[in-house]
Amino acid sequence: MIVLELKQPVYVVTEKGEGYIWLVTEYGVEMEKIFTIILNSGEIWEYRNNQIRVSNNVTMGRDELQMSVLQEKSKDKP
Repeated sequence: MIVLELKQPVYVVTEKGEGYIWLVTEYGVEMEKIFTIILNSGEIWEYRNNQIRVSNNVTMGRDELQMSVLQEKSKDKP
């Protein structure tokens, strides 16, 4: 098992609201990574990578239009 604490916050959107990734836990090659998210409300939740999305970041080229296109593409995948 490997636990990585991110030094640079990565802002994400979850079903419970927005927040940032605090820890990434990897249990091995045959298991998904678990992301520990601190929500803006102060709650702490754990999610799998298919349950979170990075938030908009114009500096990194992820504006609202591009994010909506990416979300539509991910819905089309089986």
